[in-house]
Amino acid sequence: MTILDDKLLPKVDIIIDKFGKVASLRENFADGDYTAATGAVFGIPASHSVKVTPPFPYEHKYIDGDLIEQGDMQVLLSAKALTDDSVPDPQNGWRLTIDTQTFHVISTSKIYSGESIAAWQLQLRGGKS
Repeated sequence: MTILDDKLLPKVDIIIDKFGKVASLRENFADGDYTAATGAVFGIPASHSVKVTPPFPYEHKYIDGDLIEQGDMQVLLSAKALTDDSVPDPQNGWRLTIDTQTFHVISTSKIYSGESIAAWQLQLRGGKS
């Protein structure tokens, strides 16, 4: 880690912890069994309690109607929180529930500070109560 990482990474955690919201990040199927003959996946989705920034919309200039649609939201998730709680890296297709709204995770992006991941940006779609 660099000197900047030593200063920046803890600040990311402090800010998200102070201003963030508790959310439930749910995997599609953890420890599921795949049946090749039918393509069926059986298992219980694993759910992880995480803290994220409140959802915020994309700026209009980024909405292209294809990759980012009108109504898509984004949140930031501290990378340290994942490693501290043994939560796997977030994946496309997972669900994130904040308060009573459940979103589909459309894409995930790592935000780096030097060599270290400081946070994850999750693109969300849906928000159905």
